[in-house]
Amino acid sequence: MNAKPHLTVELVAHASLKIRTYDCCVLCDPWYLGTCFNEGWALSPAPDLEQLDLSDVTHLWISHEHPDHMHFPTLRWIADQLDPGKVTFLFQRTNSDKVFEAMAKLGFTNCRAMDHMTPLRISPTVDLFVYAHRLLDAALGVIWNGQNALLNINDTELNQADCRYITQRFGSFPYLANQFSIAGFDGVYDDEVMKGCTSEVLEKVVAQHRWLGAQYTIPMASFMYFCCPDNHGLNRYRSTVPDMCRTLEDQGLAPLVLRPGGLGLNLAAADIQAANVPEGLSDQGTSYFQHFYQTEHMPVITPADNRVEIDAIRASFAERTRKWRAHTLGYFYRRLGRVPTWIDDLGQGVILDFQTCQIVDAPAVTRDTADLIIASQPLDFAFRWPFGVQTLGVSGRLRFRSRVPQNWRWVRMISSLHNSDVHLGFGSLFRRATLAWFWQRRRGLLGQALQQIRFSRRIFSRVGAKG
Repeated sequence: MNAKPHLTVELVAHASLKIRTYDCCVLCDPWYLGTCFNEGWALSPAPDLEQLDLSDVTHLWISHEHPDHMHFPTLRWIADQLDPGKVTFLFQRTNSDKVFEAMAKLGFTNCRAMDHMTPLRISPTVDLFVYAHRLLDAALGVIWNGQNALLNINDTELNQADCRYITQRFGSFPYLANQFSIAGFDGVYDDEVMKGCTSEVLEKVVAQHRWLGAQYTIPMASFMYFCCPDNHGLNRYRSTVPDMCRTLEDQGLAPLVLRPGGLGLNLAAADIQAANVPEGLSDQGTSYFQHFYQTEHMPVITPADNRVEIDAIRASFAERTRKWRAHTLGYFYRRLGRVPTWIDDLGQGVILDFQTCQIVDAPAVTRDTADLIIASQPLDFAFRWPFGVQTLGVSGRLRFRSRVPQNWRWVRMISSLHNSDVHLGFGSLFRRATLAWFWQRRRGLLGQALQQIRFSRRIFSRVGAKG
């Protein structure tokens, strides 16, 4: 542990930061090996694990359950590198204990739930808080010796009201860490729409920099590529670190580029007050990435279980949708309807019938007439796991023929709610745990819901080329 009274922020890989002072060390969102999102994403660049020192880690913070942040193969590897029982695991308080239970199975038995917008002292010099956003994401605020130091925005799509709530409660943060590239796909493959999505992410970085009164934004949470045969084409719409730097600089704002595994941001108290950075630090990071993107290799990785037979898919679909139906009022569940689907590698047309919880053979459904076009493996994965439908949207392993069907919005929403143990049923909505969840996040929750509705309306009205 660094004995000097400095705060150090290091970029390990993708969304993983290592935040150190002389009396604690917080490791954030480790994904260090293998693929994630149903083998749809691969690291780029990947960390050098032989050079990674975890001996000083005192706290492990996970922002949310997405596997590029809560990556179980990496967490198992970490548990082998240190004594997990001596590390305090930090996660936002939700109305479910499943995350803490899963981490305890790995040996991380010392757990702390973090309440929304409530500082938690983890050492004599460091307070942390989370800003929980919608059903899943969370940002992390770092306060060192009473000074706002870093806000790790990560994947949270903070709107202007969210940023206003944060600054009203805590003040501005001189250093932000933010995602800068696309991390999802609505299924409509249209070149102009996709270019617009790329621009929207960079515009969000600029807006959040201004709304939060920042001095510097650190690029992170976008060091990956789409690696499957059915999503590899999305890589042409990724943003690079130089893209983010140009976007900020064109607006008169300052990026701060950290090299993965390289020198970190090392700050004394006076540096934070003056928003200083070590001379040449960002130039080193920028030079690294300029060279990296010129030589980047993005091989296609075919999933090991690439083909799943239709009977297995039927079983996954039936089990998952019956659980949804059992916890959802009929008024809402009926909106899922039926989705004509072409299973590409099986060469088979079917209908996903959510009302009967069955996959029905449909010879009349072809690749040219189906709403949804998908391979058998991601279709099975979507319904085999509680987070599977969410994974489809992030991995990009699906296509819609011309536009996203309106009922697919309900499929996504109900699956997301179910994964968060929040259900559209009287018995579920009025549980004490659910009401407490809503009450704790009441400030900002309405704006976030309206933000999601506007986003959904936009993507569900998009028209693209046939897949």
